[in-house]
Amino acid sequence: MANRRLIITFALAFSLVFSLFYYVLFTTVDFGGGQQQTRTLYLNQVGIYAESENAQKICEQLKEQGLTPYQVEEDGRQIVMTSVYEEEDKTEEEGKKLEEMELAYITKKITVEGEEMSTAVDERDYQKVLQAMKDESARDES
Repeated sequence: MANRRLIITFALAFSLVFSLFYYVLFTTVDFGGGQQQTRTLYLNQVGIYAESENAQKICEQLKEQGLTPYQVEEDGRQIVMTSVYEEEDKTEEEGKKLEEMELAYITKKITVEGEEMSTAVDERDYQKVLQAMKDESARDES
């Protein structure tokens, strides 16, 4: 009878120890199946140009005003964007500069996912992010 109690006590103790071990293991260790990183960016699209020379002229005007232009080619047209930020108010503030320059623009919100895109945002490699968004939309259409 004493051996039976001892066996049951050890069985309960070991089950509690292993339960605690697995609980700690699966709540603290990331096995790569976690949530994808999602980032939101705001930008001002200045125009879509059929002629790359016209897009270059606008890019030069933007640079003269201290803005950073980004140019992405899609379907033979050049899309010119500027004011790419994670903070919407910064994009809106630079939109005021565009108004002063008498340039029409559209403020857009884009969402990027994944570690590679999140790293590109951290490094402010917005040209890479915008190109990836264009490439992704082209894949979705086909």
